Amino acid sequence: MRRPLAVALLAVALATAGAATAGVGPFAEPPDVRITDEPPDGVLWPFLNDSARTDETIHVGASASGGSEAVGFVVENDGPDTSVPLTVVHRPTNETIVDRTISMPTDTAAVIVFHRPAAYRVTVDTAQGTAVYPVERSAFDCNDRSLGVRIEEGGQTAFTSISTSMACPSLPGEPFEDTLTVGPAQVFE
Repeated sequence: MRRPLAVALLAVALATAGAATAGVGPFAEPPDVRITDEPPDGVLWPFLNDSARTDETIHVGASASGGSEAVGFVVENDGPDTSVPLTVVHRPTNETIVDRTISMPTDTAAVIVFHRPAAYRVTVDTAQGTAVYPVERSAFDCNDRSLGVRIEEGGQTAFTSISTSMACPSLPGEPFEDTLTVGPAQVFE
């Protein structure tokens, strides 16, 4: 008599876990966004120059305890004063959740902190064109992780990433990963 109940509960749990990783159900709704002028706590700085002043922090979703670590996305201006159009799309719904032009003096940074695990697309426009960077759902685990775009003089962009490397329990429907990723800067012109 207890076996059918256990099977039914297991089926509900697996369906819920599958919905969470597929971006359906309650996870299909785009997260709330709030903007502060305070530097973010606990975000890894992906560039050697970590002295850039943070003028704007964009929080995507709410901080949750006991879940995956937030993923940082740092846009640093290493060139002259500029205005940077920046958009963030919540990929499961294809909804634009951030659409801002940020005024960035030299040696400043804008930081996006993704608190809510999902797939996102970040677009950065400069004098050299548009660069699009994915933030994958698999980036949200027990490790600290940040992606970074540096805007160079002339509007070229350099991309890098940094993360810690702890063995994390795998999320439902995702393979186990235990890697350290510190990518070399890539220049997009």
